[in-house]
Amino acid sequence: MTAVESSALPVQVLAIESPSEGSTVSEQLLAADIDLSIRTVPDVAAARLALSESHVDCVLCHHDPPRIDGVEALTTLREVDPTLPVLFATTAAGIDEAISAGPTDVVQLTDGRLHPGVATNRIASIVSESRARGKYEQIFEQASDGIVIHDPETGDVLEANRRFHELLSYDPEGDPPSIGDIVSGVEAYTEATARELIAEVGAEGPRTVEWLAETADGAHRWTETTLKPARIAGEDRVLSFVRDVTDRKANEQLLRDREQQLQAVFEHPASFVAVLDDSGRVVRANEPALSTVGASAAEVEGIPFSETPWWDEQTRERVRAAVERAVAGETPHLYAAIAAEDPRQFDLRFEPIRDEDGIDSIVVVGYDITERDRRERDLRENRRMLQRLHEITSSPDREFEEQVSDLLAFGSEQLDLSIGFLSRIDRDDGTFEVVTACGDHDLLTAGAQAPLSETYCRRTVAADTETPVAIPDAAAAGITDSPEYELFGLDSYIGDDIVVDGELYGTLCFADEMARERTFSDSERRLLDIMAQWLRQELSNREYRRELEATRDRIERTLERVDDAFFAVDRDWRVTYVNETGAAVLRDIMADPDDDPLLGRHLWELVPDAVDTTFYEEYHEAFETQEPVAFESHYEPTDTWFQVRAYPDDDGLSIYFTDVTERKERERTIDDLLNVTRTFHRAGDTDALVNAVLDAAKVFDHPYRSVRLHDPETGTLPPTRFSAAARAEIPDEPVYDDDERVIGEAFQSGEPVVVDDVAAETDYDYGPVGSMLVVPLGEHGTLAIGADEPGAFDHEDAVLVELLGLSATAALDRLERERETRQLRRIIDHVDEMGFLLDDDGHFSFVTAPLAEYLGLDRETLVGTPLADVLIEADATRSETLLERALTDGPVDAEVEVKTAVGRQRPVRLELSATRESDAGAEVAGVVTDISELTETRGTLAMERERFSELFENVPDPIAEVTFEGDDPVVEYINPAFRDVFGYDDTTLRGENLNDFIVPADEHGAAQALDERLRTGGHASREVRRTTPEGRRDFLLRAIPYERGDQAYGFVVYTDITEQKERERYFQVLNRVLRHNLRNDMTVVLGLAEYLADEVADPELEAQAARLRAKADTVASLTEKAKQIEDLVGRRDTAVETTDLVPLLTDTVADLRAAHPEAEITVDAPETARVKCSAEIERAVVELVENAVEHGSTPRVRITVDTDWPGEITIAVRDDGPGIPDEEWETVVGDADITQLNHGTGLGLWLTRWIVESFDGTLRREGGDDGAAVVIGLRESEE
Repeated sequence: MTAVESSALPVQVLAIESPSEGSTVSEQLLAADIDLSIRTVPDVAAARLALSESHVDCVLCHHDPPRIDGVEALTTLREVDPTLPVLFATTAAGIDEAISAGPTDVVQLTDGRLHPGVATNRIASIVSESRARGKYEQIFEQASDGIVIHDPETGDVLEANRRFHELLSYDPEGDPPSIGDIVSGVEAYTEATARELIAEVGAEGPRTVEWLAETADGAHRWTETTLKPARIAGEDRVLSFVRDVTDRKANEQLLRDREQQLQAVFEHPASFVAVLDDSGRVVRANEPALSTVGASAAEVEGIPFSETPWWDEQTRERVRAAVERAVAGETPHLYAAIAAEDPRQFDLRFEPIRDEDGIDSIVVVGYDITERDRRERDLRENRRMLQRLHEITSSPDREFEEQVSDLLAFGSEQLDLSIGFLSRIDRDDGTFEVVTACGDHDLLTAGAQAPLSETYCRRTVAADTETPVAIPDAAAAGITDSPEYELFGLDSYIGDDIVVDGELYGTLCFADEMARERTFSDSERRLLDIMAQWLRQELSNREYRRELEATRDRIERTLERVDDAFFAVDRDWRVTYVNETGAAVLRDIMADPDDDPLLGRHLWELVPDAVDTTFYEEYHEAFETQEPVAFESHYEPTDTWFQVRAYPDDDGLSIYFTDVTERKERERTIDDLLNVTRTFHRAGDTDALVNAVLDAAKVFDHPYRSVRLHDPETGTLPPTRFSAAARAEIPDEPVYDDDERVIGEAFQSGEPVVVDDVAAETDYDYGPVGSMLVVPLGEHGTLAIGADEPGAFDHEDAVLVELLGLSATAALDRLERERETRQLRRIIDHVDEMGFLLDDDGHFSFVTAPLAEYLGLDRETLVGTPLADVLIEADATRSETLLERALTDGPVDAEVEVKTAVGRQRPVRLELSATRESDAGAEVAGVVTDISELTETRGTLAMERERFSELFENVPDPIAEVTFEGDDPVVEYINPAFRDVFGYDDTTLRGENLNDFIVPADEHGAAQALDERLRTGGHASREVRRTTPEGRRDFLLRAIPYERGDQAYGFVVYTDITEQKERERYFQVLNRVLRHNLRNDMTVVLGLAEYLADEVADPELEAQAARLRAKADTVASLTEKAKQIEDLVGRRDTAVETTDLVPLLTDTVADLRAAHPEAEITVDAPETARVKCSAEIERAVVELVENAVEHGSTPRVRITVDTDWPGEITIAVRDDGPGIPDEEWETVVGDADITQLNHGTGLGLWLTRWIVESFDGTLRREGGDDGAAVVIGLRESEE
């Protein structure tokens, strides 16, 4: 039984073969009585259809081209099912082609037949393997765990199943992720660690690890990964079985966290925790519970809870009852005291823990409530005390002295001290006096005095703390020998200072002649503090009321004396108070003035014109909101401005008001001045500005105004503009020197000059001008204002006129800068530089046309644009720093990159320098220079340096870099090849004369001549001999000079030509001998051949003699062609020139027609065809024509010159023969190797090829219906 027959499943075979005269392959298999199910189809199309209709285990393809091309069939089958096994059956001749196509297996046919057993075994093997692979792939892809196949040496992922892709969120249809993609990168889970782990498993055996992986979307997932070494398809591999355990890890962490939390709760220092079994015995207790009674765990564990050391006899029964209730399923509470030295009260809760069988255990949790109980008791007591204290201090009908007496009695009772007193202390004279007291002590009664230094209160005053001074036991405090104890004999004392409005008033104290058994508690101290606070506040209020009465008296007296008007009204708007100034103002604005008293009269009846004005509305708002109001308003009936402040209270409204009419007029003047000075910045030239300045001076309401602008060439201040009044009074204004009179004084000093009385203070006749004010306009001139009356200008006038002068000066400066800027821009605008101006914000204020064109933007668009906007992001951040440096440190030069309108980045040099300041701030001028070529050149030079360095280090030829000290070539550096060839290293040669080491003695003269040529900048190429460790060798020396600064340097390159020289010598000898002997011998052969042809009468011998003579001619001609080739090779560097092919070919064809009259030779050429070559091209055409004549059938040869190809002109030599054989063509012009059996039949085609290549031309073949052709392609000349 065969392997196929033993298979558990029948094998379905699809055979692709065409009918044949003998039996087909499928028929041979069936005839062998082998259990196969075979279906035969005649071609590939039928096979595709069969595969779509039924299951096929294997395809048997009879590879029998051209009837059935197995390669084509395999391609189609792989498209349908890439995994389908395909068995080729073919002859021995087709085996190589079949195997290269890549079927599953191949069987050989011998005389059209195959060996059935071999074929059956092959089918069984590939089907079995396919089925096994299918099972493996099914298991691999359907596994619930991720499976990954790794290369054990590198750790790389070779294959991964669908589950692994899904686990890490990768596309199952895509390529598997790399090892670097799936590691998290967290410490201990890096790519290097993963690769190391895989390598260890491959070498040492299986491992299971927990691994933190990273998904495609960057999330981290925990996996349990089992790694095992395996051998798959004959290769060592590592299998990873990956299971997602992220949820498990999270649950484990949650469990650990909860355990820690429960442990923290269990051991919480503020809790009592005990765990009991279902019988009430202690299983476990926490440390805080044990520490309350100083017990160990062993002392309580296993003991009934009620019998433990925590409880006394009275409590045990209550605890036992609570345990029994918990065992019964209840949750009882119990307040119980721990039996300890310091008894503590606990609030206990008994919590039964149930399982499926009932009560499993009981958890007892208790909290120490001792302090809470204590606080609650203190709170109740404090509440009672505060209630009593409130009753004492809050009664409005009682006098202060009565309240203090009751307070002292209450304090004595609460503090359990028999004496209480309030003292008054004067620190300056050191006295102490009792104001009020309770209790029985002779020295502590109302009015009693003592030195402060002999009282307990000195301690209270000196303590300087916010808490009372407390002495529960004088003896324990060690003060029984103090002056206060000796005087008063008090054994306990507590006192607090009374400070009123920052000044010490005295003390509130309580004392007793008996010592206290306990210290003063916090609540007792707080009680004293509360009483002291009430006394401080009450004493402060009493002091405030006294000061208030005194203040009211002072205010009334003051209001009568103040200059501001003041009056007060009640809530019915009746005047309750008015001072003298206020009465005068009210009478001035009354509708019907009279002399009747104003008090008691209705305000709005006195001034009815004020109703519904701002005054009326603001006063009412103050009443309604009880908030002060302040405002300024104009009272139309009297054309008066008032500044008003109104203060409401429960009784009415107090109103202060001041006549501010003069100030408002002054403010109006300032506003008018500011408004007119704004026009200065709109003035386009000096004339317009001067007129605006004169108009602005009108706000001072003086008739005489003039502006004089300085003439720096003459040093004078000529009259420029005058007001009409000034021109009328002084028609011929004089020209002043710039240091003459009042005008010159103001100009020279740069300060305003005020002349209060012109007639008295000057000796010049200024006409009707009584006083004058002159202010300088910087370096531009002066502004003068004159008044009719003397003393018309006060200090405020001078300040305002000076402000006007400063504004005018700034405007004149601006006009001057604008003139300079316009001139600068006109200059810049007419140059080709890419220039610009920036304002102090770094925005373009001016751009030249070349720069705008360079950036691809309009000049108008660029103006206002920040410089940073045209720079790339990296340079934009630097722009602010560059501008600051230009403004502070001087010119800046930086290389940056700009962005053009189309997004192109261009490197430029940016030069910035500060210009003078403008109205808007400092300006910066800049120039942009394109350095694209410079940048490109730098990059190119860097690349060239890198290339040169790489070349220098790796070139196989020895190279030495030398400089010259005098005439000697001194070594700077040598490359590794130099060290290898000449046997010297860097340290030996550097700084030494190169000739001393490698130049033979008889070559020194020639070497020095080469050095001189190199030193003087000349290139040289010579064949030289040099000394090496292997002896003297021949080199081609090339000397390449260069300079660095004024120093001459050079590279000396040595190419070893020793073997080449030997071959040349051998070739020369052989060539001469061979050519000489061959020519002589062929001459003899030709002579003998001619003799035989003449002498023999046998026709057959005559024919043989003729063939012998022809072959001899051919061999003889080979020597000539060899000589031509030798001459050609020797002239390969001959310069080409422009040559017209047409006349050259015309002459050549004429010679060929004469030499071959039996041939038909035609030429198809244009009038001219100019190419880059020499007359040697004629030899190539002759060789091709002679070859065509020799091998053509008729013979007919056509030469065609074609000029239609771009940049190329072709010469096609076409004949009616079979053309040059493929083998010979590939040997001469292709890539085939030259062997004894494959070398070409002659030298003519070789000669043609070398001639064409010497002109950088091409050689190709063409076929066609009219015969074969060889085409020469030559470069078209542009001349």
